[in-house]
Amino acid sequence: MAWKRVNSALVSVGVLSGVGVIFVFAYLKQVNTQAAIPSSYEEAVIQRIRAEQAQTDPLVTYIPEGLRGTDEVPEMNTTDPMYGNAKAQVSIIGFVDLECPACKELDELIRKRVDDSNGTLRFIWKDFPIPRIHKNSQDAAEAARCAQQQGKFFEYTQDLFSNQATLGEAVYIQAAEEENLDLAAFTNCRVADEMLSLIQRDYLTGRSFQVEETPTLYVGGRRLKGVVTEEELDAALDQAFGR
Repeated sequence: MAWKRVNSALVSVGVLSGVGVIFVFAYLKQVNTQAAIPSSYEEAVIQRIRAEQAQTDPLVTYIPEGLRGTDEVPEMNTTDPMYGNAKAQVSIIGFVDLECPACKELDELIRKRVDDSNGTLRFIWKDFPIPRIHKNSQDAAEAARCAQQQGKFFEYTQDLFSNQATLGEAVYIQAAEEENLDLAAFTNCRVADEMLSLIQRDYLTGRSFQVEETPTLYVGGRRLKGVVTEEELDAALDQAFGR
């Protein structure tokens, strides 16, 4: 069993069987008792990851090694959906729930800023569904990730945001048809939960960075959360670009 000292507490890492995984999340809950994330969802994520990894390499885990500071910035993964120029000077990293009204409003603003940036700004998407508050959030995230497999992630999420009040199976299929997706491949992806592990990894990454609500953004090195105004976003961008 491996251990790591985090904020004067010993936390087990890299362990899948029993105590290690549970101890990490017990520690997360102990130091962050005001988090809005329900323990039942965390436990479901842990169980899913444990079951998957039991069939592959039992020493590899997505469980975070400990809480990161709120001034740290998550890394981009190669599987993260990206909107904009891959070589952009500045990145916005956003933890998003597709059923979150504030995420919908901010998504439009972020896309506009990226479109107007002449290739100097990009948006990195990380999933952070909160099913206790938004019951369709995980299913919506999975559908969007299956659209990502066909190169239509941001087109598809825009469709979902446009129909946010009525998210459900009919909307997922309608959006897939509107984006001319291969419906058989799209359906197979969703039925097989092919993209669930990516969503779970994003969620656990967010928890390790003490993300508690959506949207939570990292603009350069600055963290913004909750209802982010246009003025706040622009001020963070000005700081990131050194303007």
